[in-house]
Amino acid sequence: MKKKGGILLVLIMIALFSARGLFRHYYFVIPIEFLNAYQIPCTSVEIEGNRYQVEIDLGAKTALSLRIDVLEKLKKDPCGTSRRIDFRGNQYETSLYLIPEVKVGGLLLKKIKAKEESIHFATKASVLIEANEPFNAGRIGRDFFLGKNIGMDFGHCTLVACSQLKDLRTAGYAIHKWRACPFKSTADGIVLEFETDMGKRKFVLDTGATVSVFKWQEGQGHSIKQRNGMEIIETSKFAIDGIDLGHRVLYLLEMAQEFKEIDGLLGMDFLKEYLLYLDFTKETAYIGKSAEESVVGVGCSHF
Repeated sequence: MKKKGGILLVLIMIALFSARGLFRHYYFVIPIEFLNAYQIPCTSVEIEGNRYQVEIDLGAKTALSLRIDVLEKLKKDPCGTSRRIDFRGNQYETSLYLIPEVKVGGLLLKKIKAKEESIHFATKASVLIEANEPFNAGRIGRDFFLGKNIGMDFGHCTLVACSQLKDLRTAGYAIHKWRACPFKSTADGIVLEFETDMGKRKFVLDTGATVSVFKWQEGQGHSIKQRNGMEIIETSKFAIDGIDLGHRVLYLLEMAQEFKEIDGLLGMDFLKEYLLYLDFTKETAYIGKSAEESVVGVGCSHF
């Protein structure tokens, strides 16, 4: 009997050790060097010993997009074709490549998919507020962080890939004040559903958008105003899972019919105001108010 009990104990210990081995703790800081003229967060990637300035665009899927003059210099292997359509309905097709190694901050990734950056998309299609901004080397999309949970505090120029929300407590964040709410990771992007004056609406998180937008088609029939030469609507309520974040201005954009499952974009105007941690394993977002936090940080540079 004692022998069987001893064997059972050994088996339990092996199972517990194996379970712990499956959980991989990680914590990487992605340095946000500045917010550009469009208020899009920018960082630098290191490839083959050279640094290239890129935007962080979580509205884009492909891990890395680079200008053709940058791609031509790099060692790479072809791996197919990338086809996409942007929210305005413009279509793009370009070759895909595998780049052996890419580093950003403390995060080192291997065999990263990269495509040619479209100058038209970067200068005409991806932003809503016109500005005089130099053309970056490209952008990193959400697949760059595939398999990792991410925390965002763009008010303090902070982006962290970390395995657990509690990791942010040691960085000075009052995570006990943050509220949990659901999100969905879909083909369109990271989708959060908000209750507005126009009813329940789905918004894609997009760090590549200067402002938050709402479908022009859905805005008709509501009170429309003008701001920055564009049409806007206002909602007194912007609530997610019972948490009302209050008044919100939404710019109207005529979105392509292919995006029938979403109603708008959650842009940098929102993301500079709120802290956000995305737990992809649980499809749970944790939201905090940026102004209420007291964290150690240097703040953002702005162009």
